[in-house]
Amino acid sequence: MQPDSHDGGGAELLRRLQELREEGTGAGEECVRYELYPRARDVRGAAALEMFRATVLQALSPWTAGYVWHREPFLLQPARRRGTVLEAVEASESTHEDGEQTEGAAEESDDIDGRWLWFLRGQTRVGDCLEDEWFVVALLRHLSERFPVSAHVWDNDGEFVLIEAAYAIPRWLQPHNAAQRIWLHQGQLHIIPLPAALSPAAAAATDSTTLRALREPTVQQALELLESNGSPEHARGWSTVAPAAAQERIKEKVACDQPGRLRQRMHECVCLLPVRVAYALRQQPQLIAAVVHAFYNRDPADMKALTTAHAKFVTREATDESMMVFTRLRFSHSLFAMLTLQSFQPPK
Repeated sequence: MQPDSHDGGGAELLRRLQELREEGTGAGEECVRYELYPRARDVRGAAALEMFRATVLQALSPWTAGYVWHREPFLLQPARRRGTVLEAVEASESTHEDGEQTEGAAEESDDIDGRWLWFLRGQTRVGDCLEDEWFVVALLRHLSERFPVSAHVWDNDGEFVLIEAAYAIPRWLQPHNAAQRIWLHQGQLHIIPLPAALSPAAAAATDSTTLRALREPTVQQALELLESNGSPEHARGWSTVAPAAAQERIKEKVACDQPGRLRQRMHECVCLLPVRVAYALRQQPQLIAAVVHAFYNRDPADMKALTTAHAKFVTREATDESMMVFTRLRFSHSLFAMLTLQSFQPPK
């Protein structure tokens, strides 16, 4: 059964659910942030960046199709940086991996001197679901393996990848000196070393410009170092490739985040829903996250509003069994657990 297209009821409900999804952003809620840098010679200008973004999203579609995020989906927005200046790019509208569009913030301008770094960036609220955080790492690692790109990912606590590989990383690497040093490149974890971490022979074989860059690398310098020293065996006697034990720890962490295995992290159940609700969730399955969080985080004020507005929102679909449909819904394990832990007495 499909909602009547003439009254726009399904579309209106879909719009309300989208608004619900945008509400309730907690300032202290756990977020994972990420940046994806193509080679400068491959992507220059907003149009080329837009084409690159479309290619990236298409490459990720086998991974993200059917995946229900705990809070928000993976997002990529075009941006550019020049030194300490960072701008969003408004060549066109930005797109979530699930198709939702968000507007950019700055106009495109010509990169005449080629000094801008054009890249993609994003932020995903993950809440308490660490599985989503590591799924983002898996996506970025896959992209760095498939394309000539370098990715940086961090969360509210900083370089969380280092925490996972804490027993395998060099002892000199600490939170205060980790800025611009931790990258995903060519499908591997890379750590840009300090000059003091090089052996005497390697330091002697390295030019002074590179040694200065190693002290406090900028983003651009870090990308250049990954390009020039990103192989395990390098003529200078050192490499940015992280130790094998650290590589294995990251691989183990994302081993389940592969196409074909992600369904194991989803829970499906059949629900009896009003036809318009079923239609909205079929159009955008990710909206189930907003519904679950709104239900789980309801407070007395929400219940009072629901009670007073109950008569207004009770429609024929909610009371007539002929207007209800059985619908198979997909949840993440964490979302389904949130529902099962709740008890609810509907207003009378």
